[in-house]
Amino acid sequence: PEIRTTLLCLLDALANAHAHGWVHRDIKPRNILLGAHGPILTDFGIAQRVEAEWEPDAGIGADAFYGTPNYMAPEQVLNDTRNFGPWTDLYSLGCIAYALVVGRPPYVNTDLGVVLHEHLRGGFPEWAPRVPVPEALRDWIRRTMAKPPSVRFPLAADAALALLRIDDAPARRTFARLSTLSAHVGADPTLVEPPTFVPVSD
Repeated sequence: PEIRTTLLCLLDALANAHAHGWVHRDIKPRNILLGAHGPILTDFGIAQRVEAEWEPDAGIGADAFYGTPNYMAPEQVLNDTRNFGPWTDLYSLGCIAYALVVGRPPYVNTDLGVVLHEHLRGGFPEWAPRVPVPEALRDWIRRTMAKPPSVRFPLAADAALALLRIDDAPARRTFARLSTLSAHVGADPTLVEPPTFVPVSD
């Protein structure tokens, strides 16, 4: 439930930005602040207006595009500015959702080229949730992170509606069982402890 609430807040922020014609282009943990009333999307420093004339950069490389490699959509990696849109930000949000569930970005490697290639050609990364989540959430993230923009949710509102329709009752029951068990754990480190939220770094 906490992950879903976080994602819905971010989707609301993106829907607002997109409705005003802006694509953020740099959705990542460092640009999300935890406010008193929920997460706040910040740093629109490289945002672009959708209807603006895009100026392609020089090519592919660390200094040739804008964004953060661990969370960049394929069209950003390719500098394919004609295909930038709300779905570009939604891909990045899918990477955030994956990191919240699994505990790390979807594609991690010390070699920048490998990370970029995975965003372009890699399959859906290994799914190993560290907290109980509905199986349907994996499908939601998979669609959000689809390589072709046409397969992703077209708008933040569409992604939010699909997320709201996911039944999290099984995950809630699992979490409740783990929490009940943890009440009897005491100091015994061999028993299962309930999942905890760990902030995701860039």
